[in-house]
Amino acid sequence: MGAEGGNNYEKKAVLDELSIGKISKIIGVKNIIPFMEFRNTNVEINRGKDKGWAQIYGIDFKDIEKLGFKIGEGIFPMNKNEAIAGSGIAEQFYREKRGEYNPVKVDLLKDKFELSFIQYNSENMEEDKLVKKINITCVLTPSFDMSNYYLLISKEYFIEIANLLNKNIKRSEEKIPINKYSIAEVQVGKEGD
Repeated sequence: MGAEGGNNYEKKAVLDELSIGKISKIIGVKNIIPFMEFRNTNVEINRGKDKGWAQIYGIDFKDIEKLGFKIGEGIFPMNKNEAIAGSGIAEQFYREKRGEYNPVKVDLLKDKFELSFIQYNSENMEEDKLVKKINITCVLTPSFDMSNYYLLISKEYFIEIANLLNKNIKRSEEKIPINKYSIAEVQVGKEGD
């Protein structure tokens, strides 16, 4: 019943393994590639005092080819703390000095990086910080979309980090979901494709 019946509630869609399975069975769906995303958490990529930005996603690395991403340099990740970087990330680094933000050059494949996860509480106050090492092993070829700014980590590493971050979160609605996805790319095609 609607609002006039007194039962005014909203059911939210959930993007989990069950719903991914259901979507994949729809006629015409060739692939569905889910992404996990950190929420209520600011994530920085650091190289010493230099800070950078990227859109960080947890993904099953076996889906990279389905997304059409091509490796421009480096080798495909083999270990948990390794990552795939979009080509535009290297241009997103700066060094702050007395309120000024000066661009710096980085080498995504040679330099050492850390991810800093800064969590905020419901009053928007910084609550906790976690730092994890990340080794970028390959860089994607440039594209004409936002994937230039993606930093893709393995789904397993995402879940490990999310579990560590969730230990300090008191309110369940602020926790990072580890069994749900934020977005998914659905690829459709004609029969026989």
